[in-house]
Amino acid sequence: MLQYLLQPGKEVAVFFGLATRRGGEVGKDESCALVHGELLRGELITAMGCTEPIAIAYAAAKARSVLGALPDRVLVEVSGNIIKNVKSVVVPHTGGLRGIPAAAAAGIVAGDAEAQLEVLSGMTEAQSAAISPFLKVVPVEVRHADTPISSTFR
Repeated sequence: MLQYLLQPGKEVAVFFGLATRRGGEVGKDESCALVHGELLRGELITAMGCTEPIAIAYAAAKARSVLGALPDRVLVEVSGNIIKNVKSVVVPHTGGLRGIPAAAAAGIVAGDAEAQLEVLSGMTEAQSAAISPFLKVVPVEVRHADTPISSTFR
């Protein structure tokens, strides 16, 4: 059983979408909203900017962290949906740079892997200025990953 506090002294108990409130009934829509709200609070993570380029920046920052140095070359393999969704999106704190190479470079040069999807939130102006020069000297290759597509839900 999950418990929610709607107002001081008004406890609501929710169990499989059914709810009761001391002193009155809670409607089905309100009950569902309570359950969904709790699920979202437990599952959502704050992201800075559009999630796809931030996910790429996070993965790149994590790779740099594991590598322990800046790489000599970068290969980013992503699904077609990621390619489509990132190609026109401005990566935060990059001075207007767009696309997968910019997202990967931002994560590598200035990303904080510990910050997860807020990987670029602590970027300084000096770090931001270092992204374009990095892209000029380090090749960043983007490949379409061979990923299975499934639209069947069971």
